[in-house]
Amino acid sequence: MTDFYKVVSRLALLLLLVAPGYALRAQCVISNLQPSYCSDDAAVTLTGGDNVYGPGIAGGTFSPSIAGVGTHTIYSSSYSVSTAGTFGPDPTVGTATSFGANEDSAPIPLGFNFDFFGQTYSTLVVNANGYVTFGPDAGTGTSQSLPSASTPNNLIAGAWDDLNVTLGGTIHTAMVGIAPNRRFLITFDNVRYASGPQTVTFQIQLYETSQVIEIHSTDIQDNGGSGATQGIENPTGMGGYADPSRNATAWTATSDYVSFAPSCTNVYPVTVSAPPSNSLGITAPATVCPSTGAPVTIFGTQLGVEYQLQVVSTSAVLSSFYAGTGGDLNIVSNNLPASTNIKVYARHSVTGCDTDLSATVTVNLSPLPSNSLGVTAPATICPSSGAPVTIAGTQVGVLYQLQEASTSAVLSSFYAGTGGNLTITSNTLPGATNIKVYARNSTTGCDANLSTTVNVDPSLVPPSIIGQPSSAIVCQNGTTSFTVNAGVTTGGTFQWQVSTNGGVTYGNLSDDATYNGSATASLSVSTTPLSFNGYRYRVIVSGGCTP
Repeated sequence: MTDFYKVVSRLALLLLLVAPGYALRAQCVISNLQPSYCSDDAAVTLTGGDNVYGPGIAGGTFSPSIAGVGTHTIYSSSYSVSTAGTFGPDPTVGTATSFGANEDSAPIPLGFNFDFFGQTYSTLVVNANGYVTFGPDAGTGTSQSLPSASTPNNLIAGAWDDLNVTLGGTIHTAMVGIAPNRRFLITFDNVRYASGPQTVTFQIQLYETSQVIEIHSTDIQDNGGSGATQGIENPTGMGGYADPSRNATAWTATSDYVSFAPSCTNVYPVTVSAPPSNSLGITAPATVCPSTGAPVTIFGTQLGVEYQLQVVSTSAVLSSFYAGTGGDLNIVSNNLPASTNIKVYARHSVTGCDTDLSATVTVNLSPLPSNSLGVTAPATICPSSGAPVTIAGTQVGVLYQLQEASTSAVLSSFYAGTGGNLTITSNTLPGATNIKVYARNSTTGCDANLSTTVNVDPSLVPPSIIGQPSSAIVCQNGTTSFTVNAGVTTGGTFQWQVSTNGGVTYGNLSDDATYNGSATASLSVSTTPLSFNGYRYRVIVSGGCTP
């Protein structure tokens, strides 16, 4: 059977024995205490609950930071106080109690388990000053008004005051009855006050099954001092029950009966978890390129913790969550639109406890190379040659490269900007090509594509001769002509030349009385003198490409 059902069963039986028809009272129900907290969560003002105690409980609030990391048990217990019973101390004498220097007895076995404010005990300590405690006791003869956080706590007081059993009287304990209806008796018989001849005689009875506490006061005398206390108090001193007229006040009682019956007890396990460590170091480059992410390194990340980059001032998200590895973790932020102060948010993946790392980094943006420079190139070039591309007003400290516009295929090496115009000749172009200029800062690596592209077509037809001139025989002072066929040479030009020494040297011709068409495809020679016999003629064909 689980502990929960044991508690419920015990309560059901207890209610039947003590108060038939009595329902679980609301004062034991805490409506807003959660099963788990982070140690840095704010204190919670509890709603409901009576005599609430446990780690972190103070003044009706639960403080996770005071409770500390770990699993704790919070108790809410309520007792019914009654004077309607019958006065009847048990005559059993039992065993005399011996006391130490602080007037405490050694722990005395009860013989059965006894529940007191939700916790179970098998021993108690008798203090000669008129009370018993469950657990450690500071031992004091100065009565307190219950409840009181001052020690001692976790006690049952029959007539708590400054008593002195060595001046007179006896104190005995005994266990009587048969299980499950045994009782444990603590009997103070004519125990004297320390400051006068007055005495107290009373008996505390603890009931095994019902967990009821009865105090039978045969004769409680008043010594005229600060007053005695009769009542019960929980383990922290934050809750308890006492008749106001018997709570560290002057009072007397004869053949008197009072009982404290537990009406409900709720137990709340509460786990407090620590947030992730906020002292991890982080680093990032001082500058990054615009519209790029910043690589942030977090040192010594924790397993089970997730990390995320955020803006310091707004907590705007700059990355997804990344799981800690137990070592260093690198996270690249989203693209940064401007210089940014970056923090790291850490969240435990199971408990949800979170924190911001104390260290932050500032990442500035480096300027991009200008992308508005002018770019020019010839529309057509000769086949199997490169295109001369001129970039106007290049920047010092920036490298420039020609690339194919759509694929970024490299068309040249990098060339350093000069502060003026720069001409770069591309690699040989296989066909018409749209060329862009890629610019990269030589220090920061920040880059850009110039906005202007040029289309270059290697479609110029080189000079060619598909029909050679023919030699001629003419009569003295006759006329002849020579014609060359240059085909479809792009932008073809012609220059006829003559050699008068058998082809050893040639000189350019120009039109005169003898020659006509010296710069065309056909050269005419008229009034040919006999001295021209054996002259040699040739033509140089030029165009948009090499002659």
